[in-house]
Amino acid sequence: MEFKKYKLEEICSLYQPQTISGKEILSRGKFLVYGANGIIGYYDSYNHEDCEIAMTCRGATCGNIIWTKPRSWITGNAMVVHPTSSVVDKRYLYYFLKEKKMSRAITGSAQPQITRSDLEFFEVLLPPLEEQKKIAGTLALIDRKIELCEAQNRTLEKLARQIYDYWFVQFDFPDENGKPYKSSGGKMVYNEKLKREIPEGWEVKNVGMLCSIVTGKEDANFSTPDGQYPFFTCSNSVLRCDKADFEGNAILLSGNGDFSVKHFRGKFNAYQRTYVLSPYEEKHYAVTYLGTEMAIRGFKKQSSGSIIKFITKGDVEKIPLFDEPFLDEIYVLLNELLFKIEESTAQIQTLTSLRERLLPLLMSGQVEVRD
Repeated sequence: MEFKKYKLEEICSLYQPQTISGKEILSRGKFLVYGANGIIGYYDSYNHEDCEIAMTCRGATCGNIIWTKPRSWITGNAMVVHPTSSVVDKRYLYYFLKEKKMSRAITGSAQPQITRSDLEFFEVLLPPLEEQKKIAGTLALIDRKIELCEAQNRTLEKLARQIYDYWFVQFDFPDENGKPYKSSGGKMVYNEKLKREIPEGWEVKNVGMLCSIVTGKEDANFSTPDGQYPFFTCSNSVLRCDKADFEGNAILLSGNGDFSVKHFRGKFNAYQRTYVLSPYEEKHYAVTYLGTEMAIRGFKKQSSGSIIKFITKGDVEKIPLFDEPFLDEIYVLLNELLFKIEESTAQIQTLTSLRERLLPLLMSGQVEVRD
């Protein structure tokens, strides 16, 4: 395949859009706002009509490449790379810049920053336009499948939380007549441990009674970029590693940082400040995850205004849960939702790995897309 070389300034316009303050960014709204880490909120207007290529131009994420949605606002800490020549396909250029890992290609200082002049003379290799479209189309199909899996996971996660809230917080599960229990006058009794009323006959247990609780043993340097197993740390992101010390159903709670709560089935490893909750019975898997997540949200809310440095094992052990034989059916349903999320997450990982392996091969012409 024949490639032609161009300077980025020959085929694109490069500019930084108008910025908006953090106070103006909304948690809900009509139009997405893109910042250094991708989507950061919403705004009531947009500064770009079409999909655009945005590159973060300063800070720790300097050089990240973002493909934006139509009618969005791109903040001033990103550079817009807008193709103006008929020789280049916009989506292909996005994948080309992404494959070049711009953060490593043109930065390296302690405080990395990309300017317009840095980019103007950056060299781009382009195959014929039709080949560009084929390559971009193939990679875009993979990305679209990943987006669909992620959307499905968000829907299933929301559904699991709603069911948990309906049964174990509102107590409006169906009574013997199919009506909401509490709202229809179901008998409630005060529980001293929870400091609230619960359905008569329900017993409150806690995580320490239903799960083993240990911490990981590894430090942050244990991770490897292409490791075989997930490595859970106090970060929101899941890293990889080459050795697994745990196997089975587990809820992972970061003991400091943002106190994220995750769930996983299989072989994995954990950072020394990450709590690993392993239910003694599989039926308690999902309910432990959802109950722990809700408790941690409440813990952070109650501590608003003070600095929370860490969560102790004692805090985790005391998280309340319900364990009643007649709830087994709902436990199974919640487990099935989590299992489906995990299957979809595994598919996302497979597709992401496939895309990352294909990207350099397609961009270099080592692999061609056939009709």
